[in-house]
Amino acid sequence: MRSKLTRWIGFAGLLIALPAAADDVRYVQQNGVTYRETTRVERQPVVETVVEQREQTVYTPRVTTEMRESVRTVYVPVVEYRYEPRVHNWWNPFAPAHVAYHQIPATRWEPRTEIVRTPVTYHELVPETRVVEKPVRQLGFAAQNRIERVAVTPVPMTPSSSAATVARRPVGSVGVIANEPPRYGAATVLR
Repeated sequence: MRSKLTRWIGFAGLLIALPAAADDVRYVQQNGVTYRETTRVERQPVVETVVEQREQTVYTPRVTTEMRESVRTVYVPVVEYRYEPRVHNWWNPFAPAHVAYHQIPATRWEPRTEIVRTPVTYHELVPETRVVEKPVRQLGFAAQNRIERVAVTPVPMTPSSSAATVARRPVGSVGVIANEPPRYGAATVLR
């Protein structure tokens, strides 16, 4: 536990010391004032989107229909007519009985073999390789110079003419100022 804490403190100290080591300090004089100019290289995080082309295997469904021949046995009705003798009026005592031949249908079932074409559908997944463009966000760092100027020596005082004229004027005097309009009119009387 103690060694992990020591490692983290050392790592944090290294991170703090890195930007300070990258500072470039120089002194510049301009108009009689000395400036400390600190040039610092800062790394700004930059996010850029790059379009990458990747190969991707896509499985597309394909439906195939083929006609398959199959043999099947079908029973078909076959109708034959035959003559059957019948005795008529056998129950009637007043009429003579007689024999008549009638056609009677006889149905029998015969097996027949036939070839049937049946549609058979196959579903299959076909692998297909495509090139896909995919946007990828990349994080990078851009170096940016930052110059900071701080005045080290004060601005030298030089006597100016405006300060001298202000000091020469009497304070609180009732003197006449040139080109001043009159304070009182001709008809005005103060009492």
